[in-house]
Amino acid sequence: MAASVLGSTCGPLRLGVTGLCRRRPPRGLWARARRLPGLAGSGRSVAAASGSGASGTDRYCMELLRKRDYEGYLCSLLLPADSRSSAFALRAFNVELAQVKDSVSEKTIGLMRMEFWRKTVDDIYSDNPPQQPVAIELWKVCTPAEAGPVPGPLTDFQSPSKDGKSQALPSLGLRRKSGWEAAVKRHNLTKRWLMKIIDEREKNLDDKPYRNIQELENYAENTQSSLLYLTLEILGVKDLHADHAASHIGKAQGIVTCLRATPYHGSRRRVFLPMEICMLHGVSQEDFLRQNQAKNVRDVIYDIASQAHLHLKHARSFHKSVPVKAFPAFLQTVALEDYLKKIQQVDFDIFHPSLQQKNTLLPLSLYVQSWRKRY
Repeated sequence: MAASVLGSTCGPLRLGVTGLCRRRPPRGLWARARRLPGLAGSGRSVAAASGSGASGTDRYCMELLRKRDYEGYLCSLLLPADSRSSAFALRAFNVELAQVKDSVSEKTIGLMRMEFWRKTVDDIYSDNPPQQPVAIELWKVCTPAEAGPVPGPLTDFQSPSKDGKSQALPSLGLRRKSGWEAAVKRHNLTKRWLMKIIDEREKNLDDKPYRNIQELENYAENTQSSLLYLTLEILGVKDLHADHAASHIGKAQGIVTCLRATPYHGSRRRVFLPMEICMLHGVSQEDFLRQNQAKNVRDVIYDIASQAHLHLKHARSFHKSVPVKAFPAFLQTVALEDYLKKIQQVDFDIFHPSLQQKNTLLPLSLYVQSWRKRY
């Protein structure tokens, strides 16, 4: 079986918090972790996660992440308080770019949206941000008090209300910097990483499968790894080993995301898995569209998942050289390892229903991993 081979070829897939049974968390840890969104009751507001002072724009941004990037949402909650709002804005920016491909019916429209984001980034770094806030949460995150207002006209914009409907905020004659604009100034974010994310997302508007695993890794490096580089800058980390770990973790994230999205893409008659690996095992795109569970189909998934596992293993091989301050940026390894373990348990059946179920214990696992200062 493919599952039995993985242990001998790539080493065992270790999930979550290694050695948790050997070291007991401090008293009250479970009670504190329950306060994280996801373990709390469904009636709990998102604003409560960031404190009572959260504005409508903060709530909009966090709600978008909670719905579209739940794992990124949980990881952002566990960042230091002074970095949290900037991380929410950055991840919201990534979500907006990621949604373009599935939200447009024509490639031309997608290209126009990407050009809008590209021009917006240029304007921000030219100290000439858009004069009117757009109806996207990235520009709705409020400025910290020390950043101050930016002169210019302010057009009324929409903020989500408690009943789910939008409500207009009054014009004040001054336009405040968005949370992301403030993040750029406060953390001196590197423009190149933002542009790489836009450029790579734009290339991905073509509905073409990856030719090989290297092409998939290159896409992951320019999107997921770039996002991690920016997160490290938000945390104030400038370290070669941390960047090296971010590169491998980002590639693992991109590969796992491609695997997880395979059933969804198949329902839309699309397959993006590397063609070279599929051809190696004699698997066609039609096999995935028909949800074929033959051994050669599972072998394709095994090869791809093994590559993600190797990236995680390599990123952790030099964790002693990575500054502890960088560890919060890498909490997503918990979710990645969780998926890799589950797919191994179902013998690499990519269409198994259990792979589409949300892990209700993920908030607790992330909290414990954060407490243990590991990634």
